[in-house]
Amino acid sequence: MPDPYMYGETSGRKKATELRAEALGNMLNSAENVLFVLGSELGEYPENTLKEIISKIEATVYKTEAAGAEDFDIEAEVRLGLMEIVQRLCDYLAEEFDYIIFVGIPYHIETRVLSGLRSYDVKTVVTLNWRHQQYADFSFKNISEKDEWKKELKTHF
Repeated sequence: MPDPYMYGETSGRKKATELRAEALGNMLNSAENVLFVLGSELGEYPENTLKEIISKIEATVYKTEAAGAEDFDIEAEVRLGLMEIVQRLCDYLAEEFDYIIFVGIPYHIETRVLSGLRSYDVKTVVTLNWRHQQYADFSFKNISEKDEWKKELKTHF
């Protein structure tokens, strides 16, 4: 019997592949162009770990205009509203990136964003949220303890 979290709250045409930080680290290391979209809940993430990941793979960083995103000491190439970023990804921008990584986007907003991206056939979307997102291509399973999730991120990247 599959775990219930794998199917989320809403129906979808496929579920996200369960993310293992070590495997994602290997995928990102082999990628040529990665986009990180940073949102308002960045304070929940281990800042130094994100900085290390972004600098190690020389990722492009977009920050949302949401309160909280500016408090994180990671330099961004662009600052736009989340919906503006999503619109650009749907129109043309997604083709430039091997992986699109969402970090710090509130869960319910991220669900709608990922569903929209899937409708436009945007590939290789990853969320680093500690809650499962079925509309991503890769997502962690639901992790009830944030310390366990932070440890997973720190250990394997």
